[in-house]
Amino acid sequence: MTKDCIASTPGENPFVRTFAERLMLVKEIPGNVREKLHAQAEQIVSGQVYPAWRNAIAVLERLLPRAKDDAGLWRFKDGAKAYAYFLKRYTTTGLSPDQIHEIGLQQVARIEKEMDTIFRRLGRTAGSVRDRIEKLKDDLRYPETEEGRKRIMADVEQILRDSERRSALLFDQTPKAPVVAQPYPRFREANAAASYNTPAPDGSRPGTFQIPLRHERMTKFGLRSLVYHETVPGHHFQLALEMENKNLPRFRQIRAFGGVPALSEGWALYAERLAAESGWYENDPEGLLGQLDAELFRARRLVVDTGIHAKHWTRQQAIDYGIEPSEVERYVVYPGQACAYMLGELKIIELREKAQKTLRQNFALQQFHNVVLGAGTLPLDLLQRQVDSYLRTRSR
Repeated sequence: MTKDCIASTPGENPFVRTFAERLMLVKEIPGNVREKLHAQAEQIVSGQVYPAWRNAIAVLERLLPRAKDDAGLWRFKDGAKAYAYFLKRYTTTGLSPDQIHEIGLQQVARIEKEMDTIFRRLGRTAGSVRDRIEKLKDDLRYPETEEGRKRIMADVEQILRDSERRSALLFDQTPKAPVVAQPYPRFREANAAASYNTPAPDGSRPGTFQIPLRHERMTKFGLRSLVYHETVPGHHFQLALEMENKNLPRFRQIRAFGGVPALSEGWALYAERLAAESGWYENDPEGLLGQLDAELFRARRLVVDTGIHAKHWTRQQAIDYGIEPSEVERYVVYPGQACAYMLGELKIIELREKAQKTLRQNFALQQFHNVVLGAGTLPLDLLQRQVDSYLRTRSR
């Protein structure tokens, strides 16, 4: 992958091509100046960027023979303490690796059982749950053509606008900023992950959901849950509302010091589940399977992350458990972060159930969502305090 960065000529490098395309958009720049700037960009890539990449490749090639197969933090002195720190940092809980591993195993079993039931209703009984997922993905593929690319983006747009309409029943506070969907530029498709970018604080740019239209993503399977996760009622609702919240200091509105993955990713995963609970997949069992598969992926992360860093799992064990090699590499170098998603979702559900039990007929889902989103992105213990304070006030 690193060598791919220097595979093209400097003139065909994505940096230079993108720069040239953007120069063409600025009509005020004279043609001779545009040509000069284009040539300078090509010289910079040729004389500075490519040599730096070649040096980096040489270093990696020298290090490669010394690299070991062991992947987890456990192999280092005080590795267990380091992993405990990372788990605390990313999940904002005091759960041990063993506890998180067990939660993951329980969630995997629950979700696979639900999926197996739906698969059987559809007459899909051959193979493991994982085998049937892969078969369904292939059956629901878009053609990898320009027409296929247009179709998937049209479907994304339809899903997004439908989710905005449906969310009116679940939320009484929504962002002022709109959200749009667009594909990644071609040169970024191979390695980019679907993502959400917040709107401009001054309203000059909407929230943006970007999707890479490479082979793995060119399927209807899981598309709806992905849109819900990244846009409405997921990241767009959460992060745009945080930016627009005048009760928060500016540094929190713009997340100057980053966010809290346990709540930011936990909310987005909760949003996927909320859509399923609210009947958005009625008459769409394949879509519901896509939602469950996304949740299964996050449950497996709990097992694999703790397996690698606390239970001496090898990289291959993680892959055999159903995680893509590129994802495994991410967990190796980013210990603990992958556990934030599901633990955050489970905490929100736990607090919602507590609110329902405490308030009974006075429980209002819209108000609960206001409490969860109203104070911005918080550690989970502070979120619990917010909910507890709300419940005390409502119970008087």
